[in-house]
Amino acid sequence: MQKQPDLQSFVVDSNRTKLKRQNLPNLEQIDWPKREFVSLPMGAPGSLQVPLKPQLSREQMRTFWKLFSIFEEGMEELGLSDKWMIYAGTLLGSVRHHDITPWDDDLDVLVDFSARPILWKKFKPLAPEIIIKEAGLRDKLYAKLIEPSNTMRDVEGSRKLSQFDWSWPYIDIGYFLSNATHIQERASSYVLSQAYPLLRLRIFSRI
Repeated sequence: MQKQPDLQSFVVDSNRTKLKRQNLPNLEQIDWPKREFVSLPMGAPGSLQVPLKPQLSREQMRTFWKLFSIFEEGMEELGLSDKWMIYAGTLLGSVRHHDITPWDDDLDVLVDFSARPILWKKFKPLAPEIIIKEAGLRDKLYAKLIEPSNTMRDVEGSRKLSQFDWSWPYIDIGYFLSNATHIQERASSYVLSQAYPLLRLRIFSRI
């Protein structure tokens, strides 16, 4: 019988996170619901966003998880695993669906503002394959643009879908400041006890 880990086994800190992850309960045997995908990748001529329906093709979903893995591994290599958390719609999807919300179209993370300079130093050299772009008080992390000739094909990579400087799919990186009692992200603030301690709870299916 697998030993039940205590609460401390789930607490995220600045080191030993990879080891802790290996000691989490094995969820491989769970019959996870199958993901649904759009047949025509978003951004291809004729593609449509339908409310409360899947937004991603298979390769666009693959791009999402590639970006998330690069971000997560990069933060762990920097010793900053305890300086970020999933946030907003992504947090809701993790709780409600144990995955991203099927009709969500980005991944939201919240990072300690003090980590922003070192985060940039880590991810900026990954260009042109992985690009980090400033977006006001936030940052966007996205993949290399697909070739124009692949617009109709379901291929891995990001696409230019708006007038903004960044491309999609992307990781939406917000930043927070904190004091003795609260953390604050832009206009919103939260009691520290609502956010900490950060726990590792298999946030996305088997991840």
